[in-house]
Amino acid sequence: MSIITQLERYSGYSETTLNGVLESAATYEVVDNVLIIRTTTHDTIHITKEIGKKLINIICCELF
Repeated sequence: MSIITQLERYSGYSETTLNGVLESAATYEVVDNVLIIRTTTHDTIHITKEIGKKLINIICCELF
């Protein structure tokens, strides 16, 4: 499991961890309304606007 630990809005830079152990850098871009995060550990994460809204809802309701 990868965890996004940093996401800089304007630079396209991100950082992740793999299983909480291996830290990796990542880049992200938005293509055709999909957020694509690519890590140096070869993980690629695609998040659509609909899924992003669901993630925000889960974070707001479950973590706070």
